[in-house]
Amino acid sequence: MDTLYFDLLKTGYGLGLAVIIGGGLVGRRSDGLTVAAVIAVIATSVLRAGAVDEDPRDVRILLRWLLLAVMCAAALFSAAWASPVARAIRSQTAAADDLAGHAVLKREADRLEGRSRRAMVVAVICGAAALFFS
Repeated sequence: MDTLYFDLLKTGYGLGLAVIIGGGLVGRRSDGLTVAAVIAVIATSVLRAGAVDEDPRDVRILLRWLLLAVMCAAALFSAAWASPVARAIRSQTAAADDLAGHAVLKREADRLEGRSRRAMVVAVICGAAALFFS
């Protein structure tokens, strides 16, 4: 039974990382799916730490937890705030894409989309590194 529990935790952890890393690399991602993947990674990481009895003084484990924290923060920033706000600005502004380049709303939406993309790059890099240390 213990091996089934640990296998399920590893599977959930791996699937969560796969969704975050794959979604960030491909560029076609669902914000809701990304948030769900972050929740899965956090939950399985915490449960896995309790099940395996990881030593928090081990540098590899500390580095993995740090990478996971940065990855989760970046993915949540992108999927739960920057992308939805940018989409909301575009959807609530008539012909937002046709506005002049100096229009305040267009600049704000473009700025948020750029930050969202950069955050996902950080999430992909940190997620891949955390996968290496897993």
